Amino acid sequence: MPRGLNGMPSAFYSVNLVARKAEKRTPQTNSYARKFLMSSPWRPDYCAVIAGALRYPRYRWYDRLMIKLIMKMSGGETDTSKEVVYTDWEQVAHFAREIAHLTNKSSAK
Repeated sequence: MPRGLNGMPSAFYSVNLVARKAEKRTPQTNSYARKFLMSSPWRPDYCAVIAGALRYPRYRWYDRLMIKLIMKMSGGETDTSKEVVYTDWEQVAHFAREIAHLTNKSSAK
């Protein structure tokens, strides 16, 4: 019988632009991650919320307009000619190390 995700070491990450603000980079303070985790029976061993990139020139005109409006309301970048990477790569490296730790812990059993 399959053990399911709760029966094995697991990790969850969410990448979104809300996380560009440091205070919104935890599962408890990030609305997207919090809603997902609250609605799921899955309880990962480790969670991370990582800021993504804002790539206006790659978006369709309507998406670009909507994202610009949201960014204006939330104090973010509104220059649609820009591509801005908000990702904290050290945070990504830390997440990778945590996954490796979970994997090593699981292999030792």
